Amino acid sequence: MQTTSNSLQSKIEKKLISIVSWSFSLMTLAVLIIAVLSLYIYLVSKLEHAQELVMTKVSTEVSGTLRDINALAGSPLLWVALTDASAREVYLEPLLQKINQSAMHKIELLDDRGRPVIDSDAVDMNAPQVQQLITHAVQTKQSKYVIETMQDGQSLLFKTLAVNPPFVDTPLGFLLVSFDLNKLINTIGLPKGTTVELETRNNLSVSPKQDVWIQQTKANFLVSGQDQTLALHITVRHSALNALLVITFCFVLMLLVVALLIYSLKKWSLGFARTTTARLNPLFERARKKTERKLRELSYKDQLTGMPNYRAFVDHISPLLAHPDKDFSCALIFVDLDNLKMINDKYGHEEGDLVITKLSEHLTQSLPADTFICRRSGDEFIALIHNIQQLPNLVRKLRQLAHTFTLDAGISEPRLIHTSFSAGAAIYPDDAQELNGLLTAADMALRVAKEAGRAQFVWYSKNIQARAQRLNTIHEKLTHALEKGLIVPHYQPCVELATGRIVGFEALARWTDAELGIMSPGEFIAIAEQTHLINLVTVAILNKVMADKPFIHAHFNGAAIAVNISPHFFVKQEITTFFANHLERDVDCLDGIVLELTESEFLQNPQSIQLHLQLQTLIGMGLKLAIDDFGKGYSSLSRLGSLPFRKLKIDRDFVRDIEDHTNQKIVKSIIALGVSLSLEIIAEGVETALQREALIHNGCHLGQGYLFSKALPLVDILKLDHILEPRTQD
Repeated sequence: MQTTSNSLQSKIEKKLISIVSWSFSLMTLAVLIIAVLSLYIYLVSKLEHAQELVMTKVSTEVSGTLRDINALAGSPLLWVALTDASAREVYLEPLLQKINQSAMHKIELLDDRGRPVIDSDAVDMNAPQVQQLITHAVQTKQSKYVIETMQDGQSLLFKTLAVNPPFVDTPLGFLLVSFDLNKLINTIGLPKGTTVELETRNNLSVSPKQDVWIQQTKANFLVSGQDQTLALHITVRHSALNALLVITFCFVLMLLVVALLIYSLKKWSLGFARTTTARLNPLFERARKKTERKLRELSYKDQLTGMPNYRAFVDHISPLLAHPDKDFSCALIFVDLDNLKMINDKYGHEEGDLVITKLSEHLTQSLPADTFICRRSGDEFIALIHNIQQLPNLVRKLRQLAHTFTLDAGISEPRLIHTSFSAGAAIYPDDAQELNGLLTAADMALRVAKEAGRAQFVWYSKNIQARAQRLNTIHEKLTHALEKGLIVPHYQPCVELATGRIVGFEALARWTDAELGIMSPGEFIAIAEQTHLINLVTVAILNKVMADKPFIHAHFNGAAIAVNISPHFFVKQEITTFFANHLERDVDCLDGIVLELTESEFLQNPQSIQLHLQLQTLIGMGLKLAIDDFGKGYSSLSRLGSLPFRKLKIDRDFVRDIEDHTNQKIVKSIIALGVSLSLEIIAEGVETALQREALIHNGCHLGQGYLFSKALPLVDILKLDHILEPRTQD
C-alpha cells in the first residue's frame, strides 16, 4: 500500500514537472527562433540597403567621370597636345594636374605605344593587371576595364580609352583612368563591420570559406559608358557575431529563469502530489484488488465454455509431475471435435461455438467426477484423470464413451446437429515421465484415431510411436529422394479388354530407398500430401514423363500417357505455369498427355470459378482430363457434368467385387452414364478373366490391371509387344 502511494505521488510530481518544463522549454525555444529569424531578416535588409547604396554610388560616380573622360578624348586640344610638345606643356599638363586633384579618380595620358606622355605618377603603371590592360589596348585598339587590388589593399578600377581623331586611322594615344573604389565606398558611410568587394563579371574570383556568423549578399549590376558598359559583381558582407552573442546571453538568462521556475514548481508539485495521492489511494486499492481478481479469472478461464484454459491445466499438472507420489499415475486424454469446419461453413461460427460448448458439457458429464478438463484451443480439449488404480476398468469405460451425439444447436432457428469427437490417451508414468512427452504421446494417439475414421478412442502404444518414427523417417528420406531424383514413374499399360492392344499408359510414382527398400506409393504419397511435398513429387513425375514421352511414342504411336495430379497443384495456379513453361520450349510436348484428377477431391466444389478457369486453360493447351477413382464421391453423379472431363476411370474397388450383384449394377450405371456423356470409360484394377468378361459385357472396352501387366520402368515398357495376352491365373 505504501509503495503504491509513493509510486503514485512520484508519478504526479514528475508529470507536473514534465508539463511545465516542456512548456517553458518550448517557449524559450520559440523566443530564440523568433529572435534569430528577426535578426536574420534585419541583417539581410541592412545588407541589401548597403548594397543598393554602393551600386548607386559606384554607378553614378564612374558613369559621370567616364562621360567627362570621353569628352576629353574627343577634344581637339588633346589631339594637338599629343602631337605638339609645346602645346602639351602649355595646355595639357595643367589640365591633367587639375583633373588628378580628385581623390576618387586619376587619369594618365599614354601615346600610341602605351608609354606615359606626361610623367605624373597619377597611376601605378607597374601593376601586372595595368600592364596587361595597356598591352591589350595597344594591340586591339579597343577599350577595356579591369579591377586590381594593390599591395596596400587598395582596390582600383582601371579603364583604357582610345584617343582616336576622325582624321587618322589609328589612335594617337590612350587615356588610362583609375577609380579608387575603397575611397568611393567609404564616402557612403556604411555600418561598421560591413565589407564590400567589387569584381568584373568575366573574372570572378573563388569566394573564400565563409564563417557561420558572417552574412553576405551578392548582385550583378551595370555601369553605363559611352563606348562600353561596365558589368560588375558586388559582394557585401557583415558580421552577426555581436548579435548572436547577445541572443546567446539572453537565451542562457532565460534558461536560468526556467530552471529557477522548475525548482520552485518541484516544491509545489510535491505538496500537491501528497494531497492528491492521499485522496486517491483508497480508490486505487479497491480497484487494484478487483482488477487482480478479474485478471486471474481471465488468465485461467476459457471465455467460451467457462472451463479452465490450457494455462490453468499447466499450472495444475506441473506440480504433480515435478514431485509425484510413489504410486501416482494419471491418464491424459486429447479430445478433438471431428467436423467443426463443416459445421462452421454450413451453419456459421456462432453455432460452431455452441457445439464446442455442448461438447464440453458432454465430456464433463461422461468422464469420471475427479477429472480435470480444460479447453486447449479451438475444438481441442484435454482431460486429466488422476490416480488410476484399476487401469483395465478405466480403459474399458473410456472405450464405451459415446463418441457420437446429437445436440440442439439452433440459434436463429431450431435444428439438431449430429457430430462426433476423436480422442487419444497416454498414461503417466508408463508412456512418458514429463509433460511434453505425455502431450506428444496423447497427440500421436489422437492422430491415429483421426486417420482410422474418427469417432474413436485410441490409447498410445509402442506401435504408434514406431509408426510416428517411420513417418518422420520417410519424410526425411522423401526430401532427400526428391533432391536426388529418386522418385520416378513406372508405366502401367491401358489396353483394349477384348484384344489386349495397348492404347495408353498410366504413369505411377515409384521410389526405392537404399535403407527402407521398395516404398509403397500409398504410404509415401500420403506423407507427401501431409507435409506439402506433393507438388514437388508431381513436378518430378511430370518432368520425367515429358522426357520419356518421345521414346514411348516412337514405339507405341499415339499412345496416351496419363499422370495423376494432386489438387494442391491447383491452389496457386502452379499447374498452368508449369505446362506453359514447357510449351515455350516445345509446342508439341503436351500431345497425348492425360491429367487424372481424383473425383472425390476435385468435385467437392464444382462451382469454383478458379478451378473451371484452370481446367479450361489446360484443355486449351492441348491436355486431356480424366476422372480417377470414379464412384468414391458421395454425390458424384450429380456433379459429373459440371466439369470438362473426357475420360472416366472406374474405381478398382467396384471392379474387384464386380461379381457382387450390387457392385455389378453400380458399374453398369457408371458405364451407362459415361457413354451418355460421350466419355471414354476405363476400368482400373482388372486382375481376373471374369472381371474382364463382366466389363466387356457391360460396355466397358478399356482397362488396366495385373491381368495384362503391372507398372514397369521405361526400359521394360519399350520391350513390350503392341498386343498383350492376359496372364494365366493359378
